Amino acid sequence: MQKKLIKVGIFFLIFAVIFSGLRGFYNHYHDFLRFKNYPSFDSQHQRYHTTPDILRGTTQDGILNTHYISHDLTPDIEIETLKIIGYGPLRSPDEVKTRVLIVCGQHGREYVSSEVCYALIRLLQLQARDDNFTTRLNLLDLNDVGIWIVPVANPWSRIRVESNETNSCRRTNANGVDLNRNFPYLEMIKDRKFENSPYSDDGISPEDNPGKEPLSEYETVAIVEYIDYINPQMIINVHSGSNDILLPYDYEIDMRPDHYRIMVELANHARKESCQECKVGTSSLLLYPARGTLIDYSLIFTNTQLAFTLEIYASQEIVNDHQLSPEECRIYFNPEHGEELLFILRKWIHFTLSLIEKLLKKIK
Repeated sequence: MQKKLIKVGIFFLIFAVIFSGLRGFYNHYHDFLRFKNYPSFDSQHQRYHTTPDILRGTTQDGILNTHYISHDLTPDIEIETLKIIGYGPLRSPDEVKTRVLIVCGQHGREYVSSEVCYALIRLLQLQARDDNFTTRLNLLDLNDVGIWIVPVANPWSRIRVESNETNSCRRTNANGVDLNRNFPYLEMIKDRKFENSPYSDDGISPEDNPGKEPLSEYETVAIVEYIDYINPQMIINVHSGSNDILLPYDYEIDMRPDHYRIMVELANHARKESCQECKVGTSSLLLYPARGTLIDYSLIFTNTQLAFTLEIYASQEIVNDHQLSPEECRIYFNPEHGEELLFILRKWIHFTLSLIEKLLKKIK
């Protein structure tokens, strides 16, 4: 009798699990069918969006996709266009099994990077439809993957670049600080110098200014607090200026992170999927050592286990000798609008989703 009751209990348990899974799949599939007639991805992302447009679009109230919501990461900043806005699941991060943070737009002149993040946000909002991307994002959601996104991490600089030709090569914020040098770093390596740095003897140029001290800028504080809130397993930082998939560390050349081999495996998998011409390597060796970066901070000071820097574009027509004219700078770091821009966005969204899908298989 007892064995029979146990079998009945197991049967009902299995039935409940299957029913719950089917109901979840139906709800997501219903959403997919409901919004299938919304504008296609290709029709919306062949042009650049202004910074105010991106910030306004990111803060839409979630009528279409009620599973995601925007976050004001800088409530003390009164000027709307200078706020740092995040976007992610409505659920608390501790309720999400696999958490990924994507940060774009740390350098104003690399404004194409923000377009990658904004395109992902529009797909998650169901404001843009793509038969491939929409389905894949749905499946990630069903597998309890949450994606948090910061589309414009340096709004002041991006606005200046898009509105003033004399600032077209600016990468720093209003205080002249490179936000990707303003994060805390290990004291034991802070005084090291490297002969292969393309800048001055101490490895610092005006556009590499790390600020008076780590986290001196409100923009980096906002990112650090967002990381603390999300506690992500993976962070992806999107830049332009080369065609590389960079692995940590950005500064330390003699150390490797705990999960370095897994990062290499994930990077090579995604590279074969969508960017075979891209190089994969340690950032401090493939480019040059840079201290105080988001990636190094996340791996050394937080619980983040995997981190990548994606360098998504560099013009083949111009040689970057660090003395670019405003027009050369615009062309070097950003593809032309139209088909070239669309190609870059599709390529790197495909890469990002492949990276996350491979991570999911590793976890399983």
